[in-house]
Amino acid sequence: MFNLLLTPAAYATTQCPPEAGHKPEWIGWLAVVLLCGGLIAGPLLAWWVFARSKGAWLGWRVVTAFAGLLLMLGLWVGCGALAGHLILSC
Repeated sequence: MFNLLLTPAAYATTQCPPEAGHKPEWIGWLAVVLLCGGLIAGPLLAWWVFARSKGAWLGWRVVTAFAGLLLMLGLWVGCGALAGHLILSC
């Protein structure tokens, strides 16, 4: 299963010109760790934001729930974009 994650990265780096040089292996691992960290931290951040609103009136809890979801999605997109940049840049 893990090899399926590395296949697009290997293909993307083969498209780089030879003068770009070889990319160190740790960059691919850093991208995978960053992506997995974002996928784990996103729901934790959303839960933390929602838990902080405990005891507030219902309207405020709805607003914080949407804010937590937006933060989670933003973290996912940001970590995915950064990981993609690390993998796809020559």
